[in-house]
Amino acid sequence: MTAPGDLVTDAPLAHLRWGATGPSRGWAVLLHGVGGGRQAWDGVAPVLAREGFHVAAVDLPGYGLSPTIEPYDLAGLAARVLALLDHLDAPRALLVGHSMGGMLAQEIQALAPARVAGLVLANTSPAFGQPDGDWQRDFLRQRFAPLDAGLGLPGLAAQLVPTMLGPDAPADTAAAAQALMAGVPEATYRAALAALVAFDRRAALPSITVP
Repeated sequence: MTAPGDLVTDAPLAHLRWGATGPSRGWAVLLHGVGGGRQAWDGVAPVLAREGFHVAAVDLPGYGLSPTIEPYDLAGLAARVLALLDHLDAPRALLVGHSMGGMLAQEIQALAPARVAGLVLANTSPAFGQPDGDWQRDFLRQRFAPLDAGLGLPGLAAQLVPTMLGPDAPADTAAAAQALMAGVPEATYRAALAALVAFDRRAALPSITVP
């Protein structure tokens, strides 16, 4: 695990920040998944910094040290990321998104394409699941069942994270992922999943022209 960057809290989103090594290639903003946080990128951000990017690994609203938003939806999350770009004086940025973060990156691309210099979309999708209300409701029931049973996020993380990892995942990586998800506030997890089931940006895919 690489040492984290500088923690910044006086910004529209709390984030860990790394400075570029050598000539700057602009900003890379790292957007975590539903069970993540700014620490999810500790092994990735320094590599991007060495490649010349200024890097901000954010806590999305309701995660870590970032206050939540109301209503909690993709448009609101996108607005906070765009506010962070303004705070960073970054006209455009490379958006790196994992899972929910990848959906959010696509939302920003659709709403404000001029602010996006490039996209890295990891383990994500242009739409969430099936275009069927019953499927969405069943998914939420299954994900929320451990919480409704009183296990909390630590119990849910213990059940869910091992099913998301490859068979050769290092033990310390698995433990870090489980601990990160266990620390997500339950209200934020519920709100984030409820926001994701409505996501569908398939129609916007042909308009993506950035790398």
